[in-house]
Amino acid sequence: MKRQLGSNERIVYMNTQAGSISFVVISHVAMDLDENHVRKALDILCTCHPLIQTRIEIQDNLPFFISDNVPSIPLRVLSRRDDSHWIEEAEHEINTPLPSETGPMIRVVLLTSSRTTDVLIRFHHVIGDGMSGMYLMRDLLTLCEKISQGKKPCMASLPERPPIEELLPPGARGFSDLIKTTSLIGKQLYNITVHRPKKIPCDGESSRPSVTHIIHHCFSAETTWLLVEKCHTSAATVHGAVCAALLTAAAHRIQKEHAHSDSCTVGCMSAVDMRQFLYPPVGEEVGLYASMVITSHKISPHTAFWDLSQEVTESVHHSISKGEPFVFISLLDKLVPRNADPADVAKRASDIYPAALLVTNLGRLTIDNLCDLPPCRALHFAVSNKAVPNLYNAALLTFKNQLIINFSYNCPLISEKHARALATDAITILQSAVQDEKSIH
Repeated sequence: MKRQLGSNERIVYMNTQAGSISFVVISHVAMDLDENHVRKALDILCTCHPLIQTRIEIQDNLPFFISDNVPSIPLRVLSRRDDSHWIEEAEHEINTPLPSETGPMIRVVLLTSSRTTDVLIRFHHVIGDGMSGMYLMRDLLTLCEKISQGKKPCMASLPERPPIEELLPPGARGFSDLIKTTSLIGKQLYNITVHRPKKIPCDGESSRPSVTHIIHHCFSAETTWLLVEKCHTSAATVHGAVCAALLTAAAHRIQKEHAHSDSCTVGCMSAVDMRQFLYPPVGEEVGLYASMVITSHKISPHTAFWDLSQEVTESVHHSISKGEPFVFISLLDKLVPRNADPADVAKRASDIYPAALLVTNLGRLTIDNLCDLPPCRALHFAVSNKAVPNLYNAALLTFKNQLIINFSYNCPLISEKHARALATDAITILQSAVQDEKSIH
């Protein structure tokens, strides 16, 4: 493989030079996975998903994906101590640089015991998005199951794909739609100069190296069902409700820091899965097929939670319908010079899209064969963005009827005390929001 990085990939790659952008997918499997079986499965996967066996090489000042001379995927195997051991290892992974110049840009960890194995797959964001992680985890577990049963492990090879901007529908490619681009720039400038969205107050010095930490929470199946029902009756989505809970918690923190009770505007970035919009269609492949929309919301101590949930839902849907995720892919690439310093790229991104929160929601997972794999008891993921270290992140999905959220933050800019308070407040807001629904039933 030899392919030049697309605009979306290039911006992510440049940002990672200022601070790593990565994520880790975690599955909890009710069996003792054999290390040799996993190693064999990984070797097979490298022939199926082209990008997981690549490195980045600079040629004529341009970054290219190269598949030559790339080592095998690193596999660490440790004895599993307890149910929370995975957090320590996930944090270790997302705080360890991935060698993009030598590759591969992926690592795997097994925490093994006689009854349970925790499987962690860590990705460099330039080669994959959240859904990529889910597909790869499904493929890994499927192959391991076949190998353990003595079946022939085989999987179809997927094609090498061009960058996402070459797969966008006509009219959405590049900068051809000047009206949409101008509209988005105008919207962002108006938002910055008029609404003046606030960031989460910093606790530490930005000059110190940041360390990403994870806060894990899993809602019960009952609470998840009640939340979904309440969202339906309130014309909101689960994504809108989670964003509203975080926005409210962040606004309270900002208002407390500034010692006043006035309203404030807080921005929230929402990840958008672009696979549904691409042509030709992109299936269950590893690659960066995601974009963003940003919404800003004025919040006061009197803002009603479900009104805010509905507002977020409508704002995200409106932004998608206006084609903003398509423009997002090209906007930063056009506004940032190709010879820009990586730190400047990260700063410009933060200035153009000012947000306190980044919420990535993969929704209710219905991936073929994944939910049917008997040993897979739970599945979730966490993100790390050190390029914009004052973002507070939430990575969520619903798996086997349970909503799972992994909050992540960068210390010392955000302290553990305040990060946990934000997570606790958001969880409490969500749980309180479904209490009325619970009393009805």
